[in-house]
Amino acid sequence: MDMITIMNTIIANGSAEFTARIPAATATNLTAVGNAILEYPSSTEEFLNLLVNRIAMVIVDTRVYNNPLALLKKGSIPLGDGVQDIYVNPAKATKFDSTGATLLAQTRPDVKVIYHTMNREDQYQVSFTKKGLKQAFVSYADMGNLLTGVINSLYSGDSMDEFILTKNLIGGAITDNKIINVEVPTIDSADGAKALVKAIKNASSLFVYASSNFNSYLTAQPAIGGDLIPVITWTPKEDQIILIRSDVMNEISVEVLASAFNLDKVSFLRQVVEVDTFGSATKTLAVLADKSYFKIYDNEKSVENFYNSKNMTTTFFLNHWQTYSLCLYANAVTFSTL
Repeated sequence: MDMITIMNTIIANGSAEFTARIPAATATNLTAVGNAILEYPSSTEEFLNLLVNRIAMVIVDTRVYNNPLALLKKGSIPLGDGVQDIYVNPAKATKFDSTGATLLAQTRPDVKVIYHTMNREDQYQVSFTKKGLKQAFVSYADMGNLLTGVINSLYSGDSMDEFILTKNLIGGAITDNKIINVEVPTIDSADGAKALVKAIKNASSLFVYASSNFNSYLTAQPAIGGDLIPVITWTPKEDQIILIRSDVMNEISVEVLASAFNLDKVSFLRQVVEVDTFGSATKTLAVLADKSYFKIYDNEKSVENFYNSKNMTTTFFLNHWQTYSLCLYANAVTFSTL
């Protein structure tokens, strides 16, 4: 979207008074548009508010740092600050009773409950003055720089932190015994790379069978609520995701790994996400998990603004509150060196 279109979109989304006061932007009248916007404090404030709240998201996909792990997010929680995660184990068979003597007997389901609570409340802010706005209205290039600066400062900072927090979530899972670990040799040789590929293939194949071998419901210490009954679960291959370090990805055969999922290379790569590290888990090379293993929600994401008449400065605040947690019912394993 070019800057003239962006400016006219801002004007069109303003109040009736704002829209009537500000002329449509053309290739030659940016200064006149800027003067009309800066003439009244109310118009300036409305322009800035529209700039960050409405237009930022139009260009956010192309101008803001992209969090590679954003696909693990599960959406938003509009109310409250927690999520109740319920899982019911498969029912167990009993011997057929031809007499009907146990007809009225009750068999309660084995219900597991985990609570995920909000644990991130971050705020980002950026300020600029009326003088800075005047300078931006000199050319569309300068206005574009203003847009990029505001959006990058707020949304890129937030997106970078989301990426770091998600990686640290994995590192913490290893420390807290919330994920099964498979030991593999280093990949500084062809044999080491082959061993890693084989380990991932084996785990992926076994994920599809119902078992308690690959979830950490019981291995997480202490046992949740004293429950000692394991979770029996499974993960179809289409619901599996691989997170892998970029340097490791460069050493393995993608084609061979894709064959384990019965997918061609292009389709398989949609289920692979490369990262630079796994936080504090420096020996971890890759993670294979059910997509439901990660419980990441947005509790609050909003932009507020404050105008300081003392120094004629407008400050914008991006508030982002989130829940970062893990579903211990779901299959997940790490592949780490000794």
